[in-house]
Amino acid sequence: MYSALNLAEGNVVTDEKRIYTSGGANSYWNLLLYLLEKFTNRETAILAAKYFAIDIDRNSQSVFTMFKGQKKHADAAY
Repeated sequence: MYSALNLAEGNVVTDEKRIYTSGGANSYWNLLLYLLEKFTNRETAILAAKYFAIDIDRNSQSVFTMFKGQKKHADAAY
């Protein structure tokens, strides 16, 4: 239905034409820091990140990817 839609898979924060979105259930914290830095300054965003114990520079959700490796093999178990 939306052929012009460009999905930014894996992003934590997306900023497109004044529309801001966050990628996961708790990524709104990263969106908050992004907006704080965008509309104030980096120092204020860093202070808020320290106060709330949030990784300010996380820009990917890849650390939460589920392992989908090959599980059936003939290797010996150790």
